[in-house]
Amino acid sequence: MATKKAAGKDATVGEGKVSKRRVLSMFPTDVGSLTKEERTNLTFKPNSMGEVIIQALDKHGIEAGDKRKQVVEQVKAKFKDASDSTIRTQIYRGIVNMRAITGTLG
Repeated sequence: MATKKAAGKDATVGEGKVSKRRVLSMFPTDVGSLTKEERTNLTFKPNSMGEVIIQALDKHGIEAGDKRKQVVEQVKAKFKDASDSTIRTQIYRGIVNMRAITGTLG
């Protein structure tokens, strides 16, 4: 038996949906295997680790060495409670994302 609320609803609500943006705090584990379309649908919450990493990578670059250390320090300053392994993992995923977007491999 249908309730009054369910009786008035259309059964085709899910059809014709446009792809949703995924709002995340961190990079997903499969960021390297996402298609270009899926990658463009990724958005990050304001002041989240993912957004801070993207800003730091844009500012300092994705190269190894001193520039990578600057990115790590910028993220550590913002997220003092996060472990070093979490920060480094997210930075590497951010680098994979940036390289896929720009099309550079090295």
